[in-house]
Amino acid sequence: DDRFTGAYHWVNHLQFNPSATRFVFLHRWRTNDLAFTTRMYTAKPDGSDLRLHLDGGSVSHFDWRDDDTLLAWATPSKELGRHFFLVDVNGKPPAKFAADTLTVDGHCSYSPDRRWVLNDTYPDRDRKQTLMLVDPATGRRFDLNRFHSPPAFTGPV
Repeated sequence: DDRFTGAYHWVNHLQFNPSATRFVFLHRWRTNDLAFTTRMYTAKPDGSDLRLHLDGGSVSHFDWRDDDTLLAWATPSKELGRHFFLVDVNGKPPAKFAADTLTVDGHCSYSPDRRWVLNDTYPDRDRKQTLMLVDPATGRRFDLNRFHSPPAFTGPV
């Protein structure tokens, strides 16, 4: 693949599904420019049954909904754009999730009973982040509060 010529590669964001039968990880690489590109894979715990799920160039935050489905902020293709998507590890096409209410990238996580998704936003110009709950059944969003994010927490922590 020409995209990999002279690239620096790394893997991160490893997470097991609820029953620990598969894990997900992001394959990232960077060439001479500053931007990096990302693909999403899953595999069985022994590394077998490796499956590429997203190869549109951008995947960031995600969480397992169940053993076969991930919720991820991604760009599956140029046509689908950047949104939260439900990604089926068995090959169904990605489906947009709460596209009208979750319009920016955030750190998503399902509640233990899978009834809610907790998500946040990146800091805005005033260094405020919004914390919200989303009802997966309806896509309805409930903003809980906005919190100040000190500049000391900019970048990876």
